[in-house]
Amino acid sequence: PSGTSGAATTWTTWATISNSGAATFSSSVTASSLIKSGGTSSQYLMADGSVTTTGTSTSAVYTPTTYNTTNFTSSSQVSCMYQRIGDIVTVYYRISATKTSSGASELQFDLPFSSANITSITGTALAEFNTGVSVPAGMLFYSSSSGTNRARILLYTASSGSVTLYGSFSYYL
Repeated sequence: PSGTSGAATTWTTWATISNSGAATFSSSVTASSLIKSGGTSSQYLMADGSVTTTGTSTSAVYTPTTYNTTNFTSSSQVSCMYQRIGDIVTVYYRISATKTSSGASELQFDLPFSSANITSITGTALAEFNTGVSVPAGMLFYSSSSGTNRARILLYTASSGSVTLYGSFSYYL
């Protein structure tokens, strides 16, 4: 209550608790912790009271299937890994292959997460031949074949032989 002696008392409502237990506050609430009944440590509490795992970060090494599409043989993964934060996936790759002839070549490999919403990937692709010199590996593209999402590396060089393709790229799910 507030007011002066002899005057009418004025009440200020700063909190209301209903019979169901729902509380409404007229200002901010500060607490040392807030626990959602049934929530887990991998969930985020949203403003409307729902929970989500979007925004969490995961990363792992994975072994994609590679496809020697044009002028490549005997490709093998040296190392591929991804990091996913929410709907953004970043892939780091290092793939060994044998380029059979000079000119245009293409190698594809599966993405760690597939989605019908993927329209493009953005990143870098380098090629290192057995001479130890790295050259840009042309363009990095996205493709979908029979429902499988893939990265496509296009390589335009006059060289052939053993090559290591490496780089990174990101895409949205």
